[in-house]
Amino acid sequence: NRVYALRNTYTIAAINMSLGGGQFTATCNTDPRKSSIDLLRTAGIATVIAAGNSGLRNAMGAPACISTAISVAATDKNNAVAGYSNVASFTTLFATGSDIDAPVPATGYDDKNGTSMAAPHVAGAVALFKQARSNATVNDLVSALTGTGPLISDQRSGGTVTKRRLDVYAALCALITCDSDDYRYLFPPQTVNGNISSA
Repeated sequence: NRVYALRNTYTIAAINMSLGGGQFTATCNTDPRKSSIDLLRTAGIATVIAAGNSGLRNAMGAPACISTAISVAATDKNNAVAGYSNVASFTTLFATGSDIDAPVPATGYDDKNGTSMAAPHVAGAVALFKQARSNATVNDLVSALTGTGPLISDQRSGGTVTKRRLDVYAALCALITCDSDDYRYLFPPQTVNGNISSA
């Protein structure tokens, strides 16, 4: 509600919620937080929520189970579903959540694991997408996120879910026009020369 109140003071693309609990095998739209998520969505602000870390193969925690949230399960860096990650048929997408170099108060950085590491990748991507296309609706963003990126199948025992994994560049190109040379790898000490056209 505070984010909604500040929507005209600041340009807010998304909020991230790395919290939750319970085990929901279907959407939990009776959750009282749904009305706030819906209000934000009408204002063009996406609510990105971590799916939870109980290793569930067919359920998520609340509030990730709310249908109008963008729920995020976790993979490792080899595109395998992380052992700890919750995922369900109604999860929105995967993002990398294992061995993330995360800031730790007073001590610097440490490798962290969890859907709470995966969800902020998606919230950050949404902010980039809104910068590139400010009139994109949350529905537009969800469509770009779920229509691009590699398909990841849960290969854990009892796993049945297949969802897309976040691919920031591919999702961006689903929202704006990308040129063929917009994206290329440069490996040190490789350099590239040329001019940047205003077009």
